[in-house]
Amino acid sequence: MTKEELEKYKIIKEIRETCEGGNHNVYYVLENEKRRFIIYFILGIFILVGLFYWYSYRPSQIKKECATQAIERSRYGNNIKYEFVDINYNQCIREKGL
Repeated sequence: MTKEELEKYKIIKEIRETCEGGNHNVYYVLENEKRRFIIYFILGIFILVGLFYWYSYRPSQIKKECATQAIERSRYGNNIKYEFVDINYNQCIREKGL
């Protein structure tokens, strides 16, 4: 082999090794990207569920519970003192942290 052919052979060999290793690295990177996407997606779902619970479901449950408690606390015998319902409701809401 001549010197020029030997250089071409070395260059071709380097390119093949780089491409073969590169393909393996590309698959590895794609697999990591896929895993990262799945982890971020699941994390995002957990965050959204947590936000929904904290800002929507929890306050509605607290308001429902406080409305029931306010009526029970304002009851004297068979009569309900409606002027105390609002006071008891607001007190309950403050106690629960809304």
